Amino acid sequence: MKTKSYLLLLTLALTLLSAGFLVGSASAASCFTDVEGHWAETFICWLKTNGISNGYPDGSYAPNNGITRGEMAVMLQKINDLAVAQDATRLAEAQAYADANMTGSVTINAGTTVWVPNAGGTQRISSLISYAEFRPPTGNNGTYGYIASIPVPSVLYGTGMYLDGFRLCYDATDPGTSLDEARIYLIEGSSGASSAQFTDFTDRTDELCRTYSLPASTLFHADDYVLIFLNVQFAGTGDFFRVRSLNINLHPSPTGETVLKQPGEEVTPLVPFTEEP
Repeated sequence: MKTKSYLLLLTLALTLLSAGFLVGSASAASCFTDVEGHWAETFICWLKTNGISNGYPDGSYAPNNGITRGEMAVMLQKINDLAVAQDATRLAEAQAYADANMTGSVTINAGTTVWVPNAGGTQRISSLISYAEFRPPTGNNGTYGYIASIPVPSVLYGTGMYLDGFRLCYDATDPGTSLDEARIYLIEGSSGASSAQFTDFTDRTDELCRTYSLPASTLFHADDYVLIFLNVQFAGTGDFFRVRSLNINLHPSPTGETVLKQPGEEVTPLVPFTEEP
């Protein structure tokens, strides 16, 4: 039985070594009357400091005595409870830090490979590192639509995210080409329904980075996403239109606000954009 007690003591020592990162160094002062200078003094004092083991009423610990299976079970359970409590505390501290320090804008670059023809069209899209090039179907001209579905986090580090708008860098300078329509949707991920939109119908034949900003931002729900739609006019079969970058602009809630949409809940529509060339 004594051998089993030693094995249990070794198990506890190994458990403390593995859990040591949770609490840092043990108390340097002697915590019991009979442990000063003992090889396990640091570990024993850690047990007392964290309420795992309180020793005997006379202030001693008897570090060389055996322990029972029941005593081991109690200490292991207390160690587990301590780790759970510390995890909860550190999570709360991380949330408080995020709430206090996550300010300013958050920009998500959609990249050049997110674009696809709208409604299963046959127009051609070449995705390169520096731009995505749109062309009409071989031997055709006319107006064609393109869409980019952007996964945007509704929560970042536990903090709710607000949609501010988007920034589009494009090249519509090819003769006969024009950007006829730019539109943004906020899509309800649970149903796929469009909950908000803005459309810019101005014909664009320039090369520019244009930012569309919401005067009043809107809070993302947990399963929502952003869809950008472009309508491009091609006068000739060899015309092209290029998107050099697409960024979704967001900002975090200063209070860590998050919202989970309930079935049947309505979402406040976005207000019209103001354009910033």
